[in-house]
Amino acid sequence: MIYAILVTPARAEQVRKAAIGHGEVVFDQAGTMDSFSIHNAFQSAARVAADVLVLDIDAAPGPDLVAAARCYRIARPHVRIIVLAPAREPGDPTVAGLVGLGIYDIVAAPIEADWEALVGKALVGPPATYAQAARWHVMPGPDGDEHVKERVIIEERPAGAVTIAVMGAAPGLGCTHTALAISAFLARQGYKVALVEDSQRFALDQYLRVVKAT
Repeated sequence: MIYAILVTPARAEQVRKAAIGHGEVVFDQAGTMDSFSIHNAFQSAARVAADVLVLDIDAAPGPDLVAAARCYRIARPHVRIIVLAPAREPGDPTVAGLVGLGIYDIVAAPIEADWEALVGKALVGPPATYAQAARWHVMPGPDGDEHVKERVIIEERPAGAVTIAVMGAAPGLGCTHTALAISAFLARQGYKVALVEDSQRFALDQYLRVVKAT
């Protein structure tokens, strides 16, 4: 496995040992960064083909970290991201924001924990699912209660009657049959359909006469 590491100096050595013990490290950056630096770090990480990115949540301010991680997810959508969340609990807005990006591997433990062992266990384990990360996908509301982040989907639908016009550049191109086929299909789908012919040849009238005769 090929690993990329983006962590704080406090946990850098432990994370490096865990990663080197299970594969090759192709990107390694440790520091506490500002908005500009964290975006540059993620851009640099996106230039290498890693299988897993180990990300320390304390590497940058929460909103900047989430914004930079979003850009990385777009550039490298198939990279597994393991988030180290020392001393964090469900309701933390930064973790919730990362889970909202589809990042489900959250390693939470006290600051003084053995991060080498924790990271090593995460690296050899299967990727986490949303079911495992769902408890992190909440944020405290103004009343102090926890609220699940919701996504509102606006679906546009036509209001009122819809007109479908079938036209041809010359007679005999099959416009009448096409209009009839569309009308029959919509009627079978449960829609109310009115078929109106505006032609001097009265092809629809002739067709209906033939149908009645048979």
